[in-house]
Amino acid sequence: MGILLVVILSLSLFLPSISVLGQKNQDPVLVYTVPAFFWGETFIIDDSSEPMPNGFYKVDQTLKFYWLSAPLDLSNLDANILGTAIQHVVGVRRTNGVESLHGDGIYTSTISEKPGTITYTIGNNWDGATEMWAGRLRIVEGTETFEGIKGPAELNFELMAFELYLHVNPWE
Repeated sequence: MGILLVVILSLSLFLPSISVLGQKNQDPVLVYTVPAFFWGETFIIDDSSEPMPNGFYKVDQTLKFYWLSAPLDLSNLDANILGTAIQHVVGVRRTNGVESLHGDGIYTSTISEKPGTITYTIGNNWDGATEMWAGRLRIVEGTETFEGIKGPAELNFELMAFELYLHVNPWE
């Protein structure tokens, strides 16, 4: 029994362990999240926001975005459309212009004639005076084409686009 334990322990020290899940993809999938008004469409689908007694503003909005692939073909943005996303966000807009929002969204797309959705959570902070953004997006689950997809995303401040960290690129 003791010899078996020594052999198992020796093997565990010399054999490499495999750990793939949960690591950040070294080559993130870059996705631009662009408001629908760039296409002349309604960006704010529903706005139930209201002023608060302290002068702040309670934000409650449903918004429409397009997800675009990178690199962008600026001569034909329609060619970069991956699909549409509807987001519902709530939060507070302060009198100094600082806004803190959180919510969820559903992205819908069809790839090779196979539909699918990605459900995600989103949160951001915006300071209108300094025009500083901070944002996060986390994929909760995918259906059909995106079955089993999960992963975080970080906001790329230079591009104002989310970089998705996935183990596969479903749009390839």
